[in-house]
Amino acid sequence: MGTEPLEKENADLKRQLEERRNLAKKRFYADLLIYCLLEINLFAIMTQQWDVKLLYFFLAEVVGLLVWTGWALFKEKEK
Repeated sequence: MGTEPLEKENADLKRQLEERRNLAKKRFYADLLIYCLLEINLFAIMTQQWDVKLLYFFLAEVVGLLVWTGWALFKEKEK
């Protein structure tokens, strides 16, 4: 009797939470794509100059990207 409004509100809150999770996933993959494109741009610049410091920086960025992606996927699987 009195639980119908609460059930409707609960369903609405669950729907909103799911929408926010999906939006967060989309943002994560958009950020990941942008980050990869920036890495490609850095690599293109680096290969034109052949600067060793830029090469080490690029490798550090790639390792950071892999660690960040792995950590995010690990956290996503925990949920």
